[in-house]
Amino acid sequence: MSRVARSGMFLAAVLLAPPASGQPSPCASPGRPHVDVSGSGADVESVTKLLRAELAARDIDVCPASDGPEAPSIATVSVSANPEGALVEVEVHDALTAKRVSRDVDLGPIPQDGRPLTLALIADELLRASWAEIALKHAPAPAQPVPPGVRDAVREDVPGPCSTGCTLARWEAVAEAEAWAGSLGLYGADVRFAVDAAWGLAATARVGIREAPAAQAADGRIHPSAVLGGVGLSLRAVPRGSRYGMDAVARVDVVRVTYDATPNASAAGASRSDSTLLVGAGVDGWLALGASTALVAEILIDAPTRPVAADDAGRSVVALSGAGVEGGVGLRVAF
Repeated sequence: MSRVARSGMFLAAVLLAPPASGQPSPCASPGRPHVDVSGSGADVESVTKLLRAELAARDIDVCPASDGPEAPSIATVSVSANPEGALVEVEVHDALTAKRVSRDVDLGPIPQDGRPLTLALIADELLRASWAEIALKHAPAPAQPVPPGVRDAVREDVPGPCSTGCTLARWEAVAEAEAWAGSLGLYGADVRFAVDAAWGLAATARVGIREAPAAQAADGRIHPSAVLGGVGLSLRAVPRGSRYGMDAVARVDVVRVTYDATPNASAAGASRSDSTLLVGAGVDGWLALGASTALVAEILIDAPTRPVAADDAGRSVVALSGAGVEGGVGLRVAF
């Protein structure tokens, strides 16, 4: 944002602020983060008021250092004027990143009534520049919990890679469990790949293997297993870059089911394999663990277009048929 535009926002916030009631009130609300302001040789009171107007939009309070609450501030702004000239130093001690940044400002060309606004703008820019370190991949962990308003400011100033207008790829490793009304239950793992457009729609593909406990029949045992592969679509419900969210999911898979038969000594039997088309829809939820990794969990309702069953003397023992429930938990990595 240009300094001219930000100046307008500062002034608008000040002009629209409600008038003082005449009653004393704390400069910081309980539980809200705050920034302390101190200084000498400059109109620190006006600088504090203007900086408060800007940071209030991010739920951050601004207090004179002498009137601040007992809770530690997330940053301290110091404004020091040179008594022999128009040079003013604005210094920020950032408690979140344990860093100190400063700038010397020549106020000579600036009219007297515009100097507090200039200093408040500089203080805001230094705060944002210091907080930007939080977005760095290998930056030290913040010394204090980072308030949401600070994270929003960092997201505005340091957008993540491909935060808008580009396509990302990702892969997933997911542990899966499935059960159908026809009594077949499978468990196994998928490897998945997806291409995610900036506006939220992703094309997905997966391959997986499945196993199941052996089922006892009158004439022996049947051991089910399966392999599958398919494609799908997912639609993200939150903006890219969010720390957590949910996707709507739909997919179609070709499933090859194998029933390995182990007949009793007095019986005869044969293994069989057959394929069907599996159609499913549901949701997945995810929680970011880092800049490119996320924990993902899903649940879908699905059904085969035709059943695949294992029979014993004409009686169904186990079958992939009817409505099914599929759930999984895994790791998602974007690249």
